[in-house]
Amino acid sequence: MKKIISIVISISIVITGLSVISFVVNSSPYATATEFAQELKELNGEAEYRLIVGSNKRINTLGAVGTACGPNGTYVLQFDSKESAKKAYEYYSSLSYVKYAVYDNVEDFNTCEIEDGSSFEPECVSTVDTNIDDAIKLINKIKGNSLPVIKVGILDCGVARNKVTEDRLLGGYTYFAGKNADGTSDSLGHGTKVAGTIIKNTLENIKLYSYQINVNNTSSEIKLSNIISALYLAAEDGCKVINCSFGVMSGNGFKEAFDDAISNLAENGVIVVAGAGNESTENKMLCPSCCKDSISVGATDASRKLCSFSNYGSIVDTYATGRGLTSININGAQFDNWQGTSAASPVISSICALLAEIKPDITIDEIKELLLKTGISTNENEMNDSHRLIADAYGCVKELTGQELETCDLDFEIDDKTITFSSDTENAEIYYFNNSGGSVAIPYKEIIAESCYKATLNELNTAKYYIVIACAYAPGKAKSKVELLKIPVYDYEFGYLINEANATNQYNIFSRCEITDEKTMIVPEKINGIEVQEIGSYCYMGNQTVETIILPETVKQIDYYAFANCPNLKTVIAPGVEYCERYAFY
Repeated sequence: MKKIISIVISISIVITGLSVISFVVNSSPYATATEFAQELKELNGEAEYRLIVGSNKRINTLGAVGTACGPNGTYVLQFDSKESAKKAYEYYSSLSYVKYAVYDNVEDFNTCEIEDGSSFEPECVSTVDTNIDDAIKLINKIKGNSLPVIKVGILDCGVARNKVTEDRLLGGYTYFAGKNADGTSDSLGHGTKVAGTIIKNTLENIKLYSYQINVNNTSSEIKLSNIISALYLAAEDGCKVINCSFGVMSGNGFKEAFDDAISNLAENGVIVVAGAGNESTENKMLCPSCCKDSISVGATDASRKLCSFSNYGSIVDTYATGRGLTSININGAQFDNWQGTSAASPVISSICALLAEIKPDITIDEIKELLLKTGISTNENEMNDSHRLIADAYGCVKELTGQELETCDLDFEIDDKTITFSSDTENAEIYYFNNSGGSVAIPYKEIIAESCYKATLNELNTAKYYIVIACAYAPGKAKSKVELLKIPVYDYEFGYLINEANATNQYNIFSRCEITDEKTMIVPEKINGIEVQEIGSYCYMGNQTVETIILPETVKQIDYYAFANCPNLKTVIAPGVEYCERYAFY
C-alpha cells in the first residue's frame, strides 16, 4: 500500500479526435484512482470492520491495520475488530472537516433486472422507441466520418469478451482474485446484457470499459469501497459516461459517499447514469440513482407506458424502454426479453454517449436540460412534467445542433375496413400492425414481430381490429409520424363495439366506446340486441372528458386498463360487477 504524500494530482486523458479532458483529484494527499483500486484489491479483512471516510483534510488513521487512500479525500480503513471500527466511526463522525464516514459492508445490493415471460419483441425496440435510429442518422449527416471515440464505463458483474463485444471492449478492472484482470469475466450475464444494449444503440466508435464490482448478488461479496473506487477509476480511464444498472439503499451514510464521488465526477464532465430500481415505488432512495448529479432512469414499455415494476416520481429524471429488449448473453448469442431499469439505464447511457459525439465536453446539466426539453410525455395531460418524460434521442440531437432530417412521407386511405398505405419517399418501407389494445408501439422495420407486417406500397391490407399503427422508414430520413387509424366498425346508433361470448370469452364483451364528448355516460343493457356483460380491456382508455360512467347491472366483469388514463373520471357506478382485473383504473 502507498505511503500518504502531499501532492496535487492532475490526470489528463486524451481521447482520439477530442479536446483534452482533465480529471482533477481535488484533495491533495491521495493516490491516483488506479493506485487506489490496486490498494483496495490488496486490502484484506472483514468488511464490517472497514470504514470509508471522505475528508477535506488528512486524517489520523487511528491504528488501522490497513489503509487505502484515493481521489477526492477518500480513505478506506481496515480495523482488527468491530469495537475498533465503531470507535473510529464515532470519532470521524464528530469532525467538522469529515464529509462522511460509513461502514463498507453493503447490506442491500440489487441489480435492476427482473425476470420476464413475455413473448419475443423486435430486436432493438429501444432504438426505435427512443428515436436513437434517427439520432444516429442525423449525427452521421452532420459529422460524417469525423466521429471521436467516446468511452462508456460499465460498473457491474463484468462484461464477457465474445464475438459481439470483442471490438468494443477496451479494458477495465476487477476487484476479485481469480477473475480476468480487465473485468471481462461475467458469470451472471447481467453486465454483458448491459453492454449488449449499448452496442445495439450506438456507433462503432463508442467503446466500453468493464469494472467488475460484484461476482454474485449476495451483499456479503459487495463492498461500497469497490463501487466508489470504480467510479473514480472509470473517470481516470477517460470514460465520459458511466452506467450503473444497480441500486444500493441510501441509508447508513451511503448517499453521502455516493453524492461526494458523483458530484466530483460531474464537476469534471463525467456523466453517471443509474437505474431507478424495480420496486414499483415512488421516489425510492437508491444509490446512485438518487444522487442529484446522476441521471436516474425509469422504465417504460414499447407502448411508452410506465412499466408496472419501475420506480417513479420526482426523483426519476427520464424514462426509456425497459421491457422486451433484445441483448446478448455471455457467449454473444441473442438474449430475448431483457427487462428492468437495468435495461433502460444503458439506453440512456447510449444517448449520452451519442450526444458526446456532437459535443465532447457536454455536461450533466446540459444533458438533463436536453432530455427535459425534448422528452416524449407518458401522459398527454402532463406534457411539461419533467419526471414523466421518455427520452427522445433525435429530439436531443436536433436541439443541440439546430439541424434535422427530412421526414419520410406516409399516407393512407381508408375504404370501409381496408387501408391502402403509400409513400412518395424513394425507397420507403412501411410497417404496420393491427392492434386491439390502444397501444402506440412503433412497428419496427428490421425484425417483424408476430403481429407486425410489412406493407408493399399500394397493396391493400385488411384491418382485423379497430386500430392499425403504421410507420414508414427510408435511408437518410427520419421515420414517419406514427398514425393511429380507427377503423369504422362501431355501432353508430350507440357508438360502442361489442363482441358476443364464444369458446374463449365467457361473457359478451363491450370492447370499445367511441363517445368522447360526454361528461356522464349511461351504458345500455343491450347493444344491437346483445346483452352487455363485460367491459373489455382499454374500453374507455384515454377518454379526456368523461366524469361519471353508469354501467348496467348485467355487467359482471371489468378488464385490464378498461378506464386507464381517464384524467377526469371520478365515479363508476357498477352494481353488478363481481370481478375487476388489475390496472383497470390505472
